[in-house]
Amino acid sequence: RAVAPGEVLVEVPLDRALWRETVDLPSLGVDLPPNSLLSEAERMALFLAVLRHRAERGRLPPGHPFAEYAAALLMGGTPRSTILWSVEELTWLDGTEAHELTLHLLGRVAHLHSVVPHVAELNDLKAAFAQYNARH
Repeated sequence: RAVAPGEVLVEVPLDRALWRETVDLPSLGVDLPPNSLLSEAERMALFLAVLRHRAERGRLPPGHPFAEYAAALLMGGTPRSTILWSVEELTWLDGTEAHELTLHLLGRVAHLHSVVPHVAELNDLKAAFAQYNARH
């Protein structure tokens, strides 16, 4: 059937939508240092990395509000992104805007990893950044 203009097809309660107000790092056992100065995107990427990591290992707290989202993350693959490329592959982009943007994102990932080095692996953070940037 055709969808009528203004017709509501799906409603998602805000407490079930993954956004800055629902990214609850302490619910996953992550306590940030008080001077971490992470951006909204960095907090979201960290949340995605830890959520996926805990779900992969069956260590997501029972009844976590994003358990279904974690399951969806596990079913989907990691988006293709130049931040997942090797150093050798990145040289193919030398002199391009894509190279500059990739280096910028890698710098943000490195900063995030330096703030919480024992919370997530660097490659998990790269994959989470790719996931976040593919959808925002």
